[in-house]
Amino acid sequence: MTYIVNSIGKYAFYNCNQLTQITCRSVIIGPLMKVFSNITSIGDYAFYGCEALQTIESFGPLNSIGKNAFYGCKALSRIKIPSTLKSIGENAFYGCKALPDFYIPNTLKSIGDNAFYGCTNIKSVDIASPSALYYIEFSNKYSNPLYYGHHLYYKQQIIYPEGGPQPNYPQYKTVEVKSIDVPEGVSSIGKYTFAGCYGLVTAIIPSSITSIGDGAFEDCDSLTDIIIPDSVHIIGEAVFADCNRLSSITIPHSVTRLGNQCFYGCRGLTSITLSNSLSNLSDECFSGCTSLRSIAIPDSVTRLGNRCFYGCTSLPSITLPTSVKGLGSSCFEGCTGLTSITIPSSVTGMGSACFKDCTGLTSITLPNSAMYLGDKCFYGCTGLTSLIIPNSKFNFGN
Repeated sequence: MTYIVNSIGKYAFYNCNQLTQITCRSVIIGPLMKVFSNITSIGDYAFYGCEALQTIESFGPLNSIGKNAFYGCKALSRIKIPSTLKSIGENAFYGCKALPDFYIPNTLKSIGDNAFYGCTNIKSVDIASPSALYYIEFSNKYSNPLYYGHHLYYKQQIIYPEGGPQPNYPQYKTVEVKSIDVPEGVSSIGKYTFAGCYGLVTAIIPSSITSIGDGAFEDCDSLTDIIIPDSVHIIGEAVFADCNRLSSITIPHSVTRLGNQCFYGCRGLTSITLSNSLSNLSDECFSGCTSLRSIAIPDSVTRLGNRCFYGCTSLPSITLPTSVKGLGSSCFEGCTGLTSITIPSSVTGMGSACFKDCTGLTSITLPNSAMYLGDKCFYGCTGLTSLIIPNSKFNFGN
């Protein structure tokens, strides 16, 4: 009698932490696991806690890997991903710290939360084609193996000169992705698409893009050149966070929102041109931009968020437009190079620790409109010798 295995069900080998081998016709599951060719799915928790499992060979039309499928398989060092895989569930490879690389086929469309959390040994990610990432829905940054792998590769066909010797079959070379040219027609760059891609230097974004998702280029440490077209309306949270080699950027006037931490920790950023369609600068938008020396805030902005310019130690001066009504908590905290700031008559209040540890400030004049200073607003401003408060009804914090 012949039995055909089409799937490995939920909890099939749950916590079999001494599993060495399972044989089912041509299927061997253990330290060396050869999965039968007709298997299309691996169920939730199927190999959860199989700490001795080392290798997975899948030759079949596998479509899905369920949530927590290989959770805690800390010895897993090789998995062969077929070109048919469409989805990977949450926590699927959580804690697989021996996994050295991962392959992303063109068919893959979704990866769940924390699918690769703790896979700290991943050194590279291979993709079927440079466009493979554009169509994947990553749930968070730990669902993208690139967050740990840092280097993205694909196989490029070698083209031989006409008239010269030609091989009998196509030959390929492995190429690291250093530049991306998003195809025209793609409407958005999804969340965490290139998060952690250290090798990426240049990004070309077409006019069909209307939004850039959270963390799309987060921690792209080598990114120096990116032009955002005026078709883009929304730039999400932490999109360029920790892009340390990005020195300048222009945000087109079509952009109406910058997400929290948009340029957080961009230590090489020296100047930025902002859209005049922004209504506020979000929380921690430029926090930790230690090289930022020049920024003009457009007169469309009404509020600067909490910790907006926190730790911008190279910022010497800033002029706030008359549209600004409020400054968030710790807005300029730690801006030790700040010696001059103009606060307009539109400002009614400043949050706690707003200018805390701005040791370069020597004098400041508050407008008549200002009614409130938050706790520790000027705490640690050791150079401050003059503070003019014209409003007799002013309310101080602690």
